[in-house]
Amino acid sequence: MLLRYLLLSSIVCCFFSLKAAPVADFILSAKQGCVPLTVNYTDKSTGSPVKFEWDFGNGNKSTLQNPSAIYYKSGNFTVSLTVWDASGNKSVKTFNPIRVFKSPLAEFKADTVGCVGDVLNFKDLSSPGDTAIVKWTWDYGDGNITSLQNSTHAYTYDDKFTIGLTVTDGYGCKSLETKVKYVRIKPNAKADFTLNNNFSCSVPTNFIASNKSTGATSYSWSCTNGSTDNTKDFFFTISSFGTFSVTLKAIAANGCSASITKGPINIQKIKADFNFPTGSFCQGTALKFTNASTPNSSSNKYDWDFGDGSSSDSTKNPTHTFANDGTFTISLTVKN
Repeated sequence: MLLRYLLLSSIVCCFFSLKAAPVADFILSAKQGCVPLTVNYTDKSTGSPVKFEWDFGNGNKSTLQNPSAIYYKSGNFTVSLTVWDASGNKSVKTFNPIRVFKSPLAEFKADTVGCVGDVLNFKDLSSPGDTAIVKWTWDYGDGNITSLQNSTHAYTYDDKFTIGLTVTDGYGCKSLETKVKYVRIKPNAKADFTLNNNFSCSVPTNFIASNKSTGATSYSWSCTNGSTDNTKDFFFTISSFGTFSVTLKAIAANGCSASITKGPINIQKIKADFNFPTGSFCQGTALKFTNASTPNSSSNKYDWDFGDGSSSDSTKNPTHTFANDGTFTISLTVKN
């Protein structure tokens, strides 16, 4: 009877086993970052837990197995996970700290109205977060960007432009400020004119500058001889020898203007001169004569006399062949 009891007891005890208690554990997607920081938590607990309780340290909690949390304020945060198994055994895992950095705040001001070609100023007014700002990126809205903290920019066409400034601090935290259609660029007039002449060999000489501008309602003329006028076309007289230029400023109704300068206008006496081969040459040799007269103007007219009874030559740099032997005197007359 005793042996039978011992055998039964032996058989019954084989059905009992010890189950491991739960051990809380987890991993997180980020240990630090900038406001707002999103962290994804993944449960890695062992021991078959059936209940989960997360405390994210920012005032929020969760009972999900794999939750996420968003940190909207800067600071250091302690995260804990408590797990329970079916028997009520529990385990706690804590991580400290999650570091959340305060982001910088981008802000700026700029010249908001200008004309095509005007240089506008852009000034950074951003505030740092938990560390200094180390990078600036301006977007002028016309396809151009710069990394200067304070910058200047000139637009090549008229429109309204949206300006953006992105700042980045030493922790990599960023902030973007955008101002829609913040800068208005007005169109310019287009300045142009033609001169009736750009050379004279005598004084005084009268000149006419004919206005070819578009988009302008008023004009301002000046010549480097001191002459000025506000008429559409410019009539002026140069009374001294020298080199001169003319400038036209064309002004649109919106106040934007454009300028153009043309010249030189050469006022100088004509001096006839030329170079030629020296020495003795055989009859029938073609000789080249090089004009060295001043000024070298396209409106000059030339008259060569080779002293051999041949017809005169009006070529600027002629070649001449002497048909007879002898000594000849060459002359050049220059007119304008």
